[in-house]
Amino acid sequence: MKLNLKKLGAIAIIGYSLIFNPIKTTKDYWSFRRNIDQHVIEAISLQEKELGIKHQGRPNVKFRRPPFEGVYLAEANYIPWTDTIHFDSFLPTLFISTATFGLCNINYRGVLHHELGHFYCDKIRERNNIAFSNNQFTRTIEEGIAEYFRRSIRSEKAGHGSYNRWYNKVKPVIEKEGVEVIESLVISPDKFINAQHL
Repeated sequence: MKLNLKKLGAIAIIGYSLIFNPIKTTKDYWSFRRNIDQHVIEAISLQEKELGIKHQGRPNVKFRRPPFEGVYLAEANYIPWTDTIHFDSFLPTLFISTATFGLCNINYRGVLHHELGHFYCDKIRERNNIAFSNNQFTRTIEEGIAEYFRRSIRSEKAGHGSYNRWYNKVKPVIEKEGVEVIESLVISPDKFINAQHL
């Protein structure tokens, strides 16, 4: 049986991905996890310097799925009622990375900046005695703000489809009115959407 070059190339790519990608994923995961306190301190400091904001404390960070039903975990989740960023545990991370041949490897620092955006929004809600809500207005605004944090610091151009949409709605408002507008966006998201700012 004769293998053509395309098939041989595909086999080589798959073989490489199945051998070397798990090694890279393992190294990245454990390096990030081992130094998580330092990563959080550095990320908060960088956000405060680059964005001109002031974080109120630090979130907790755990490397396991949240113990609540109905919480969807993609790369990570910020859980407001526990002030905790949950990254997935190692085995699901390794499985997803291997099963997608490395196409879904996690950019941990970028994800951390995004989740710190959620933490920042949560602290604004707490200061203003506003309960957490996962309605459409809140989700649109806060995902956009979190993605703004990520892309402003990490200089990332692209994200998932819905993240792009939310980011593109929030970014012009923040750039026009300054980071001070983030508090108003979090407190009254429906006002901004109804006023066609977003």
